[in-house]
Amino acid sequence: KGIGFLENVDLRYNNFTTIQRPSTHAVVFCVMDVSGSMDEKKKTIAKKFFLLLYTFLKKKYKDIDVVFISHTEVAEEVDEEKFFYDPKSGGTIISTAFEVVDKIIKERYNIDETNIYIAQATDGDNFGSDNEKLAGLLAKLVPLTQMMTYIEMNDSYGNTAVWNTLLTLSHRDTMKNLEMRKIRNEGEIIPSFRDIFKKR
Repeated sequence: KGIGFLENVDLRYNNFTTIQRPSTHAVVFCVMDVSGSMDEKKKTIAKKFFLLLYTFLKKKYKDIDVVFISHTEVAEEVDEEKFFYDPKSGGTIISTAFEVVDKIIKERYNIDETNIYIAQATDGDNFGSDNEKLAGLLAKLVPLTQMMTYIEMNDSYGNTAVWNTLLTLSHRDTMKNLEMRKIRNEGEIIPSFRDIFKKR
């Protein structure tokens, strides 16, 4: 009534509703092993990779959150300063980090309205019996993401147990969003990043 060019039938059957699309909002989880074996060289590689990822995603999304999670045998959400510069020691249990990721997603984000990215940086060391638990967590989390990138900074040319665990997972149809790369020095960061995102 009062809008002359609309008939009552238009008002009844043609309702126009604005729907928020999930493409406007994203969260990226930066997950880093900060145990004793992660020296400054490895942390620098991780920092530069995370920065590239954030810069890339910032161009795609108007609204993006960054969540920093560091771990040794235990994991915690931290601020950026602590994430990159707080020295730690001890062993590594990677699954603890993804338990935190899972908890934060459930508490803070609607997966139907948020594009989720996870990036993990590690040297591939892990407590042996944890790999099975890690596989179970990732099998649940990765299908919820737009992408999970796993970068391993290890001078060895053999595969770590973590790499082999993720490699086995990557063959599943539900794990197509998992990208894995080995980065041994800073010169490999940009080529690896370009290779990951060349089709995205």
